[in-house]
Amino acid sequence: MKRKNVIVMLSAAMLGTVVLSGCGGGSAYKKADKTTGSIDALRAELLSSKKQIDKMMSALNEVVAMANTDPRPAYESFKKEFANTNKQAEKVRKRADDIRKQGQAYFKKWEAQFEKVSSPQMKQQFEQRKAEMAAKYQKIQQYSELVDADYKAFVRDIGDIQVVLGVDLTAKGIKSVSDTVTHATQQAQTIYEHINTYVSILNEVSVAMSPSGK
Repeated sequence: MKRKNVIVMLSAAMLGTVVLSGCGGGSAYKKADKTTGSIDALRAELLSSKKQIDKMMSALNEVVAMANTDPRPAYESFKKEFANTNKQAEKVRKRADDIRKQGQAYFKKWEAQFEKVSSPQMKQQFEQRKAEMAAKYQKIQQYSELVDADYKAFVRDIGDIQVVLGVDLTAKGIKSVSDTVTHATQQAQTIYEHINTYVSILNEVSVAMSPSGK
């Protein structure tokens, strides 16, 4: 899925709220509520992703800790949590795709309604609002791409660890992946930081779409 397209279409959808709510859009505010709900769902999945990554890394660290005894139970737990981490990633992608689809439909509605606005003053106000929202969505795109890129690298490294340990679950085998485990731990912290910022930006957008502005 192309995150850039998701952000572009979502941005268009949010901007449409300003015009549609006052130009015969009818139930435009309901569409805004639906999109806000999707944003909230994406935010929840992102926060769940942090918790899931934490569980997986704890399981992996347990494998390392049990290297000189019996790492097999810890390894099985690690495999399960790695699978759960990938499932959680799918949930995030689905939520983002839902937002993309809503954005596409909403943007078409916005284009049609905006052409009906005749007041130069209202058009000017809309353009100011558009610039404000565009700045917010530029941040969304930036952190969306950061999380996506970092997460792909992270999962790739974790997958390599699982493969190696799957065929050499010995003290020496575990030691051979120790540097990668350390790197993955650092990657996880970076992902946490980026998700925190991403969620903060989503919060800003959600507030900006709220009728009460709260």
